[in-house]
Amino acid sequence: MSKKDQDKLGGGLLAGALAGVGLDDTPENRNRYESLARDIEEQFNDLRESCTESDVLRILDEGKSVIRQMMLSPKPLESGLGKRADVLYRLLDDAHHGKFETPWATVSAVTAALDYMMSESDVVPDALPVVGLFDDLLVVLECSVLIRSDLERYAAASGINLREVGF
Repeated sequence: MSKKDQDKLGGGLLAGALAGVGLDDTPENRNRYESLARDIEEQFNDLRESCTESDVLRILDEGKSVIRQMMLSPKPLESGLGKRADVLYRLLDDAHHGKFETPWATVSAVTAALDYMMSESDVVPDALPVVGLFDDLLVVLECSVLIRSDLERYAAASGINLREVGF
């Protein structure tokens, strides 16, 4: 799949998922959702494009405890997000330590998705019930679309069932 097709698919995933919650399906609300989806995607892409090795190290240092806490949450949306993030974190950790070979584009996408998820200054504040985690979930899912072949390769090598995790 070309980068252009991946970007279109990812943007469509975000816009479609946002349109599926909340307000009535009106042209005005669709425009709001699409605008919000563009803002989320733009922030994610900015993080991807500016990713450095120090960002990878920071996410590896800070991410494990944040993700573990999410996985233990009694809230299904938060624990489900944590399970998906855990797979991405493990892929990133194994890639960083040379246990799994993957291109920088995958490393930067995973780093950006986890960075976005852990950030308190993402597009939709995490303090907002349900909706605050929804944008984080969308970015993690968009990342999984962008890195699909590497994610499937990693899952096969690590014995991970992607469907069980929600990918």
